[in-house]
Amino acid sequence: MIKDIIHVGISVRNLEDAKKFYGDVLCLKFTGDFIMEGKETDILFGREDTVARLAYFNGSDDLYAPPVELIEFNHEIEKDQGSFFKTSVSEICFACVDIDKTYEDLKSKGVKFVSKPQYFKYEDPNQENFKAVYFYDMDGNIMELVEYIK
Repeated sequence: MIKDIIHVGISVRNLEDAKKFYGDVLCLKFTGDFIMEGKETDILFGREDTVARLAYFNGSDDLYAPPVELIEFNHEIEKDQGSFFKTSVSEICFACVDIDKTYEDLKSKGVKFVSKPQYFKYEDPNQENFKAVYFYDMDGNIMELVEYIK
């Protein structure tokens, strides 16, 4: 029986570039890395002679969410622009304290956004209002920022 989400994995073309983006640009906390290879790795990924380099990032020691797992394979990785309109994981969403400041900070670092942050107000008093914005990582994977507003 499934009980927890352990991590969210993202295939990347270059692990060092991805580590810089997720660590230096998004300011997530690097928590470790390792290499997978051998017979079990080949069987797990369904491809011979596979070497997978993995790195893990988390937002903080208090973050209540699974870590982000970045995976670089020794095989050619097809670069594909993320899309909401095809089957895949559509985005990874990060909560933030000040979305407008975070948006401006990331934009100044060259991060590409879909739009400016948008405000959503619920009529239902049991729902929290929020601001949200989507952006892309260095490989075109879609990310989201959300700020809940009381």
